[in-house]
Amino acid sequence: MGPPGAESEEVSTHSIQARRVFLGWDGPLLARTVAWLASGWDGASALDLRSSLLVVSTRQSGRRLRAALASHAAARGRAVLAPRVVLPEQVIDLAGGDLGARAGRPEVLGAWIETLLNADRAGLTALLPVKPPVRDFEWALSMAGSMLRLQEILGEGGLRFADVPARGGEDLRERDRWQQLAELEQGFDRVLAARNLVAPAAFARDAARQPRPPPEGTERLVFLAVPDPRPASLAIAEAWSQRIEVIAAVLAPDSLAERFDRWGRPDPDAWSGQPILLRDPESCLHVCASPRGLAARIASIAGGYGRRVGMLAVASADPELDEPIAGALAESGLTGFLPGGEPLAAHSVCGLLYALMDAAFSDGWEGFVQVARRSEILAWLADRPGGVRPEALLEGIDALHAENLPVLVQDGIRHARGGPLAEQYPGLGGSLGKVRRLLRDLRDGPFPNAWNAVLGELFKGRSLESASAEGRAFREAAEAWRDASSAAALVPGLGTREAVSLAMELLRTSRHYPEKPDGAVEIDGWLELPFRDEPHLAIAGLHEGSVPSSVTGHAFLPEALRSALGLRTNEHRLARDAWQLSALAASRAQAGRLEILLSRTSAGGDPRSPSRLLFHCTDSDLPARVRQVFGEPPPEGKFVAWQRAWKLRPPAPREFRKLSVTAFRDYLRCPFRFYLKHSLRMQAVDAGKRELDAFDFGRLVHSVLERLGRDEDWRESRDAERLAREFCGELDQLVADRFGKRHPLPLVIQIESARQRLRQAAGIQAAEREAGWVIRDTEWRFPAEGLQLAGLAVSGTIDRIEQNERNGAWRVLDYKTSETGVEPRLAHLAGGRRRDRPSVEEAEVDVDGSAFFWIDLQLPLYRWALERVRGLGDVEIGYFNLPKGVASTTIAIWPEFQRSGLGASAIACGQAIAARILERRFGPPAEPGDLDPFESLFHEGVAASIEEFP
Repeated sequence: MGPPGAESEEVSTHSIQARRVFLGWDGPLLARTVAWLASGWDGASALDLRSSLLVVSTRQSGRRLRAALASHAAARGRAVLAPRVVLPEQVIDLAGGDLGARAGRPEVLGAWIETLLNADRAGLTALLPVKPPVRDFEWALSMAGSMLRLQEILGEGGLRFADVPARGGEDLRERDRWQQLAELEQGFDRVLAARNLVAPAAFARDAARQPRPPPEGTERLVFLAVPDPRPASLAIAEAWSQRIEVIAAVLAPDSLAERFDRWGRPDPDAWSGQPILLRDPESCLHVCASPRGLAARIASIAGGYGRRVGMLAVASADPELDEPIAGALAESGLTGFLPGGEPLAAHSVCGLLYALMDAAFSDGWEGFVQVARRSEILAWLADRPGGVRPEALLEGIDALHAENLPVLVQDGIRHARGGPLAEQYPGLGGSLGKVRRLLRDLRDGPFPNAWNAVLGELFKGRSLESASAEGRAFREAAEAWRDASSAAALVPGLGTREAVSLAMELLRTSRHYPEKPDGAVEIDGWLELPFRDEPHLAIAGLHEGSVPSSVTGHAFLPEALRSALGLRTNEHRLARDAWQLSALAASRAQAGRLEILLSRTSAGGDPRSPSRLLFHCTDSDLPARVRQVFGEPPPEGKFVAWQRAWKLRPPAPREFRKLSVTAFRDYLRCPFRFYLKHSLRMQAVDAGKRELDAFDFGRLVHSVLERLGRDEDWRESRDAERLAREFCGELDQLVADRFGKRHPLPLVIQIESARQRLRQAAGIQAAEREAGWVIRDTEWRFPAEGLQLAGLAVSGTIDRIEQNERNGAWRVLDYKTSETGVEPRLAHLAGGRRRDRPSVEEAEVDVDGSAFFWIDLQLPLYRWALERVRGLGDVEIGYFNLPKGVASTTIAIWPEFQRSGLGASAIACGQAIAARILERRFGPPAEPGDLDPFESLFHEGVAASIEEFP
């Protein structure tokens, strides 16, 4: 029975009478399979395959097979009475229908958790030779996952823990461990039995040993190109062979029959090192430098076919390449589709649940603020009575976090309700209080009712088109949570936190299967390919570790033990993948094209090795194959992670009436970034901030030293020790007022750094007072009106103004808390290399015959202001340096400033900048070489991102 070329062979083992059918591989594999299944059909009536039970490797293969059968019948104007198509593990379900209710994943994990928590520690010394630090629920959940995986691996062969010592042989290592595992499994079985449930592994074992009869009406069982079915499935098939016909259909010519066992599985010995014939390897093997280059090559191939379906099949043997390929297809105007689905854990609903779980059972500010910043929470708060606009709430949260660095939720809410920010952001404290009450409802309410009620409240009124992709994904995520939470709630003995953790673990394994868009390019996995019939097949990522794939290991099941137990090993996987690559190449050798694309590196830049299967060739071909695969890949051109669909068009700048002294530095650095910062009021926000930035740290130290000008005792003191005590006491009070009693560790370190710097500053201050210097003013502000450059008002605040009581000299000092001490001249002037010159011509200045340019005007403008307001013409300017290395604490004066004539140049530069600002000239941009707060906005620089500069 079968099309031309299909050969069959009787195999007799024990009492079994089974047939192997070789369908050949010199043409499309799916078409040959359909032709064989429909052989003998005369087309006079419907194609009736209801008596056949077909076993395929993957669900996608089953869908393609059913579609191909329907097309085959439709070509003759008939329908098909479809066969039942199942996976190997579903054969076990059919055979074990009378064995009782099989426990699902939630019940299994729950039973293992209970068993592990109640187990006698003294009886598990071989299993757990190192005592766990904490035997709590989280430990038990992690161990339960490991036990479940171990049961699943053994269950493939119809084995349980107690079977391993008997079948592992005399050389079995860790026999004591397996005996303890068997005892644990007995306790696990008792827990399930008390709930009238059967463990999946026990179900599979008993189904294989005493299977129920085949489904009613089934006359033949066919394994269709299943290269590595579960041993338990084969045991069931062997028992069923007494009642129905059992066939192993092999996608290979009968001339290779000796390379397959009686179930059509590739023999590891026969396929090891067997040459795989690739037609014209030089044109079908392509090595790319990176995943991006590989994805672009795939997109180029697909683009050649446009919207013509049925011509090209795309596959990714390396899951890391799925997203790059889909992205490259989208950039080419095509749509990529992943039939394997997407993890639901990536959906926004699941992200919200994870955030709620982290925050509900913790008093920490970090998790709480992550919840408060989520769009679902912001929208919910805006809709509540007295709601706050989301953007205003976000701004308030950012300000609160940056200003107070709370550690606990109660600290943050206290600052929001009673601190300086309460007036600036009305409603902030109330909104955060509502979020805290929401989280308390989750923590204290009954699970899952309280959680479902909160979710219902958050999404109340949300409108989604059920037919849209977004609507379907949302519905699937909601249903997955409902199922997971309901299952977790049924596990006895769990508190709310434990039940939520279990539900989230169950949700983590769920997947979303979106509908395939019309004309989309499917990106299949490796195992789906035998039933892809497109003449052109492009396989990406035939890398070592992906093909041949490694058997998922377990710490308790090394390769030798797997082999002794009759489980699938890496040798079996190698044979399977060698057969599959041979079949794919042979089926397109006469008509069609096979292309294999490799990447030299991973997405992270790590080297990737080509699959060893590519070196399964004749000895004479091996040198050329090695040169081809390891040769230099062709240049890829310039790839970027993303490209803008359009350039940014900045809004018109606001009218400036006043400018701070320190803002001149920003304009000299880059006029466009000045516009972003001072016209659009843009600034970077560090949402994960856990310590003071440079500005905040300086402000903290300044706040202590500011009291020097207000407190006469401090100002006049020559006692360094006393000043140090006073400074540190003031620091402690400021810290308590701003940050409360609890501080994150980085802030603790910064406070201690500030304390050390202030102690050193106390010594310098006492010495300077002894030398005759008296503080006349601190925090002296420029007058509100009267100081202008080119018609633009200038504002500023001078940290301290001093006069020497002995000689009458005046000086201006600015506090600097940078990492190292700063020389005033180096902070204000830079060498005149042409490529570094600012766009303001007046910034250039001659110093002793050398070209320099202004990069800051702060101290010169301080001196200019004192001359204009107080008539002080001869004023020294400098820094009071309080660096990290406290030994370098000093007062640094710019002695040559006055005699070099730099003052006039600085004012001329300031006037030029003020004129430009009044004219609203904020270009061209510069590209700063050091830290740039706006860097993330301008991929490949400002010039490439902005359409027109203001």
